[in-house]
Amino acid sequence: MLRFYLTITCLWAIGCTATAQNQSIEVKRPQLVVGVVVDQMRWDYLYRFLPYFGEGGFKRLLHHGYRFEQTYFPYTPSLTAAGHASIYTGAYPAFHGIVGNTWYERATESRVYCTSDSTVQPKGGSNAGGKMSPVHLMSNTVGDELRLFSGFKSRVFGLAIKDRGAILPAGRSANGAFWFDDSTGHMVSSSYYYDALPEWVQQFNQQRLTDSLIQHPWIPLIKDLDLPVSAQDAKHKRPLMKGMPAIFPHTVQYTSREGYKKFRYLPAANTYTVQFAEWLLKNEQLGKKGQTDLLCISFSATDYAGHEFGPQSPEVADMYIRLDRDLARLFQFLDQHTGSGEYLVFLTADHAAPYSPSYLSENNISAGGINFYGMDRRVDQFLQENFGVPGLLVDYYGFQFFLNNKKIDSLKIPRDEVYDALIDFLLQMPEVVHAIPLKRLHQAVLPGVYKDMIAAGYYQRRSGDIQIILKPSYTDYKPEGTEHGTLFNYDTRVPLIWYGWQIPAGKTFRRAHVTDIAPTLSQMLYIDTPGAAAGEVLAELMQP
Repeated sequence: MLRFYLTITCLWAIGCTATAQNQSIEVKRPQLVVGVVVDQMRWDYLYRFLPYFGEGGFKRLLHHGYRFEQTYFPYTPSLTAAGHASIYTGAYPAFHGIVGNTWYERATESRVYCTSDSTVQPKGGSNAGGKMSPVHLMSNTVGDELRLFSGFKSRVFGLAIKDRGAILPAGRSANGAFWFDDSTGHMVSSSYYYDALPEWVQQFNQQRLTDSLIQHPWIPLIKDLDLPVSAQDAKHKRPLMKGMPAIFPHTVQYTSREGYKKFRYLPAANTYTVQFAEWLLKNEQLGKKGQTDLLCISFSATDYAGHEFGPQSPEVADMYIRLDRDLARLFQFLDQHTGSGEYLVFLTADHAAPYSPSYLSENNISAGGINFYGMDRRVDQFLQENFGVPGLLVDYYGFQFFLNNKKIDSLKIPRDEVYDALIDFLLQMPEVVHAIPLKRLHQAVLPGVYKDMIAAGYYQRRSGDIQIILKPSYTDYKPEGTEHGTLFNYDTRVPLIWYGWQIPAGKTFRRAHVTDIAPTLSQMLYIDTPGAAAGEVLAELMQP
């Protein structure tokens, strides 16, 4: 009997302990999450420019944050719109639908821009720059899930110089997204978000900060950067202004034809982005209304300068040295606005880029460029000569050729016959190492990892018929400056650092993917993972 009572007592005690533990469960969330995407940032920039960084920007993240040193994009093409969408949805382009910056839409038989929306009206800018929305995005973002979980009390905003860098991260249910309008030099939005541009945005624009920033020449912050002389050669770069040499310093200006377009290429555009972020945080009181808020910031100028000058250039080095100072300013503002340790930051990139092919080639490294954008007539002419009909090629984009399958079918020509003929033609070019019919991808003689990357980026309604793969370090445009979009490491390896609220300091060398960001953030916030997310939770960040 004594044993029976002791057993009952122990069971009761265990039950009470379990109940107490259940009652003590408390879900805590940061007041504010800030996602930072640096457009076209290679992973190695963190360490190549490290000697020139101050203590408050990148070094603050490196010293006190947790970094994943082997982070990659698990799909191709590695392009801006697809990258931003994948980071915040955790999904592949095959399911979020943003297969590139533009694509050929099969249903409408026309080229479509990733955020274009003819049903909305611009707010604060021109028709060309303002008729934008996330209408083409098919998957929920982590911001959408946060809004749903909180009964739409949490607020989500996106901002960038590029419209796609602001709109796609913020998602379909965002409170607002803001981007730069070339014609006015203002931050603008569209009727998808607002009936009228918010008063505080109008006040920001009235300061005409663009005019004050653009009037200063872009002069190197540090004159004696440790760079090879050949890396500074103008022949590896594209001129920033027509008729001007591609050498430091650079001066840009407003023109009646292009408006403020060249402002996008300056480090000042990143400074302007931070100024607007501070204005938004203050006026919307993000992180101060009892619910977790999300701010998605993308720095676009890094991509414009990268394309123009190439990763080896002194301009790109100076761009990141100045961005480091802008980040330090942003973090200092967040410390004051939200409180140190009360906000969560992650920093990554939407893609990276190779060194300029001309620079690599000069240094005896296999590289080059081939202008496929100028080959559409040549390809169409080849198809016409072989099949007797013009117009069999309808588009080329992102290493993919789009064929007029309706016309091919109407001629009662087997599609495979046309595809194989085009593949044989393309493989005569020494720069092309593979040409693959996407519907027969499973039959391609390729390593599985590359098949998986191509498949992950393939959405039948918006993807092409023939996929080409160039030699490594070959681009599908000019050999000067740089391009991106391939499945190789130089385009797909990016930084990933987490910092702030409950983030331990440390690093790991295990392989991670940018599609892991949204599931990880969802778990941190105890909200549901975006429905199409393919990534996994980064468990290292969940340690107490």
